[in-house]
Amino acid sequence: RVLVVHRRVLGVQPLGSVEHHDRDAVRALLDADGFVAGRVQGHGSGSIGGAWCVRAVRAGIGDDGKGCHLGALRMPIDELLSCWPLGAGAITAPLPSTGAGSVEVTTQDGRHFLLRRRRPGPPPAAEHRMLRLLQQRGLPVAVPLPTRAGDTWVTHDDALHELLPWLPGVTGTAARGDDERAWAACLGATVARVHRDLASLPERQPAGSAQMRLEPVASLEGWVAPALERHADSLDLPRLRPLLAAAVDDLRAAEGALPVQLIHRDLHPDNLLFEGDALSGVLDFELACTGPRLFDLAYCGTSVLLADWDVRARRARWPSLFAAMVDACERDGGVVPAERAALFPMLCLIELMFIAYAADNGATDIALANQAALAWLAGNRRLLGL
Repeated sequence: RVLVVHRRVLGVQPLGSVEHHDRDAVRALLDADGFVAGRVQGHGSGSIGGAWCVRAVRAGIGDDGKGCHLGALRMPIDELLSCWPLGAGAITAPLPSTGAGSVEVTTQDGRHFLLRRRRPGPPPAAEHRMLRLLQQRGLPVAVPLPTRAGDTWVTHDDALHELLPWLPGVTGTAARGDDERAWAACLGATVARVHRDLASLPERQPAGSAQMRLEPVASLEGWVAPALERHADSLDLPRLRPLLAAAVDDLRAAEGALPVQLIHRDLHPDNLLFEGDALSGVLDFELACTGPRLFDLAYCGTSVLLADWDVRARRARWPSLFAAMVDACERDGGVVPAERAALFPMLCLIELMFIAYAADNGATDIALANQAALAWLAGNRRLLGL
């Protein structure tokens, strides 16, 4: 079995930090956890830069000759991979960071794929068709490979599985360098590019998508407000209620002026890949739907804010970064004056949605972090120039 050691051995419990140059430390950690390590070599491909690729065996993990069994994926991987014309002898390694049942696949001839287990939902035929059209327009997306049966997914254990080509590069978060404003501007320009390509498609949304249309006011009134009230014991409702009411009023007033089109809906930096300054991948169109395009820009901005939240100095730089993001998107035609005027209520919408979703799913710590971020945004609105 091939394992990747980079702060943890994928598929088992965390083993602690491993310096990428210390081969002996890798072996020592593996030995301490019951592995018999064979060849240990550097692994710098994909987004796992500076890790170690280890051939190792551990009792009870993939040593039965039938492939690994990963969480909810009860079908042996070798059997599942046989649905695609890959050839025999593919090497697999679990990737917990990409979701339950996601597996890195390397074929004998050196091709590299991601076997992805999707959330339960309708067959993704329209989404896959959308990805093919985006690829034809030059957007770097991962178009699922056809199976032997001619489909682009496999259904097993009440779940859908797709095999995606491995896209090169590092995530938008990992691409952040010393020139943070240039990095933020790159994110903003990328949002504009994704929107241009999405707007050029003949379909306004992928039929059968989990969420056909994002309507901000209906979302706030229909499910966010009741969800907040359900968690009055853990949330600061006296502060949240007026912010919710103001967001509803502002977004209702802006509704007719905000451009509506097909949007990504989950466009945070970790769903973008870069090689240097060049965009090399846009990931996870699973939530794509019709909605105000401003949502994606604000969503990307709040993702950066929450990633920086625990570091006061980085949080203080966020207004400058978000301004650079918005300006770059505007230069590329991705922001009109009505959208700039609606930035603050759109930021509030996203934070309120995260608070409600996290609270409903028992993630109180995440709900409270987003509540604090929303309060910070409201308290610094003048500083933000919004």
